[in-house]
Amino acid sequence: MLRFFLWLLRLVYFRKVTAIGFGPLSEDGPLLVVANHVNGLLDPLLLYVHLPRRPRFLAKAPLFRNPFVAPFLKAARALPVARAKDGPGGAEQNQATFDACVHALLDGDAIALFPEGISHSEPKMQPLKTGAARIAGLSRARGANTKVVPVGLVYSAASAFRSEAILIAGPPVPYDDLEWKGGDDLEAVRALTGRIAEALSRVTVNADRWSDLEIVEALRGMAAELAPGDAMTRDSGPDLRVAMERFYSAKLSRPLEMARLVRSARRYTAMLGALGIKDGDVPNTDAGLKSFDNAVRGFAALAIGIAPAFYGWLFHVVPYTLTGLTAKWLAQSNDVLSTYKLYAGLLFYPLCYALQLGLAAQAMGPWPAVAIGLAAVPAGLWAVRYSEKREAYARAAWAVLLLKTRRNAARRLAEARSEVGNLLDPFLEIYR
Repeated sequence: MLRFFLWLLRLVYFRKVTAIGFGPLSEDGPLLVVANHVNGLLDPLLLYVHLPRRPRFLAKAPLFRNPFVAPFLKAARALPVARAKDGPGGAEQNQATFDACVHALLDGDAIALFPEGISHSEPKMQPLKTGAARIAGLSRARGANTKVVPVGLVYSAASAFRSEAILIAGPPVPYDDLEWKGGDDLEAVRALTGRIAEALSRVTVNADRWSDLEIVEALRGMAAELAPGDAMTRDSGPDLRVAMERFYSAKLSRPLEMARLVRSARRYTAMLGALGIKDGDVPNTDAGLKSFDNAVRGFAALAIGIAPAFYGWLFHVVPYTLTGLTAKWLAQSNDVLSTYKLYAGLLFYPLCYALQLGLAAQAMGPWPAVAIGLAAVPAGLWAVRYSEKREAYARAAWAVLLLKTRRNAARRLAEARSEVGNLLDPFLEIYR
């Protein structure tokens, strides 16, 4: 029941979620999943929904006193982790948690944890705690053949509603060669922690700063266009993690040329942002006109579905607005903004449904109110999809009209894009 409920939340919140390499995780036996932690409670939600097995999570002890979170943690059989700042007795409580984890692994269960120890909004992983390595070592010392598997969580926009996410499972982390003795020997724990960090770095995107990540991703489409023949498309070539590694390698080997490329690319992307268009709208007029024609046809097709979309919007506009405003007010950092959106949504949506259906029942009777309620859910989902399509069509049409009517802007964009292309050409290896 919990998994189905969380799956519904995932279906509504995310436009698309892709899980890669999860097949082997369905195998029986003790399993310890270690993942990066960049999006509050959305991270465990996605793991719980998409892992083939139902994992038990480790969560910081104060969350078990949170009235909104505690019921879900208990339903998921999560285990509390005490921290020094949570009060006295933390060491004893943590030992009990380690013992519970070892017993669970001895029983063949799956455990998932976030060895960074905190959720954060940094563009790269934070230093890992040693808890995951200790649990693996203690279970191994007790005879459990625990498999330690890294899972990377990558979000297109971590705090945005209807964004996309990718979950990537890497190969198991080897640690049979380490001398565990009692199971939590310091040298073995440090060595395994380092191996876990290295394994996680291979399935996550790590950048020194967000602006570097944005530049590398922004240039991907242009690199595909500059590649000879059909050698590469935007969706082919290396993943973003590999491209970032090559980007930093190029900055070290050819710093002056890369500095010029980065300055030029930032200037060009700033111009695009100011005009509200994307790189793909700039280079080809014929393609732009075709895009404009497609947009006009798309708007005509959307006219058919405007009535249910308007009903879905009208029914949900109040809880949607209250949810967004409350989350922004409560969230102290970007990595927990999505978490507070879920909290607020679980409060405001049922409350507004009950209020609106209650008013409908008083005005029209119970059966019409039931019909209104049943129609509201699919209409709301359609309103979200309708809005996404409308925005895409509107942007395509706006780009063509802008570039056709503002000749000076179009010329400056073309010149800036040409400059970026010339500077990028020697570095196409980043994207191959």
